[in-house]
Parts: sequence; structure tokens; C-alpha cells
Amino acid sequence: MTKQERKSIITAIVNGNEFKLKNHFRDCYTYKFTANKTKDSGYIVNSTTNQYQGNIDKVGRVRLSGYSFVMDKRVKIELNAEMLELV
Repeated sequence: MTKQERKSIITAIVNGNEFKLKNHFRDCYTYKFTANKTKDSGYIVNSTTNQYQGNIDKVGRVRLSGYSFVMDKRVKIELNAEMLELV
């Protein structure tokens, strides 16, 4: 996958297209903006159940970085374009 293809996947996700993790057949996700509407902050929800999955605090050219909380512990999330596919 070229750098331009990875960049276009991240751009499509930030623009609201549904995506899923490669090799996961069930769940689809959507990126949503926070109230301040900056492209660098938002969160991911499950598209079918609308359940919160994690916060995104940095949108890079080829990856999304953020965090979620598991058992009151902050867990870093890094979604690389190579592990995502558009639906």
C-alpha cells in the first residue's frame, strides 16, 4: 500500500466514511467530531450500536492516535491505515 493510499484512507475516515479493522467481519466504525469541530479531535463509535469505542486526539497522515479507558486505566490506541479498510 502506497503512502498516498494510506493518506486517502485516513482522509475518508475523518470525513465520516465507515471503516472496519482488517480481518474483522462483524463490526464497522465511524469517526465523529467533538463539539469544537477540529479535525484533530473526535471519537470512534460502533456504526451499528452507536456505542463509544475510544477518543482520537491526533489525526496524522497515515494513522489515528487516541485513547480509551479500560478498568479506569487509560489505554493508548493507534490505528494505522494499513490495518483499516473502508466499508
